[in-house]
Amino acid sequence: MSWSIRIGSIAGIRLQLHVTFLFFLAWIALSQGLLTGHAERAL
Repeated sequence: MSWSIRIGSIAGIRLQLHVTFLFFLAWIALSQGLLTGHAERAL
């Protein structure tokens, strides 16, 4: 299984997004939600 998702290409250069980057974004959203007291709205 590849851990990268191809999202397109620009000028022949492949653009890929690593799966763990999505986990990182979710972690940031959840931590900000917990800091502000609105964890249910964070995700």
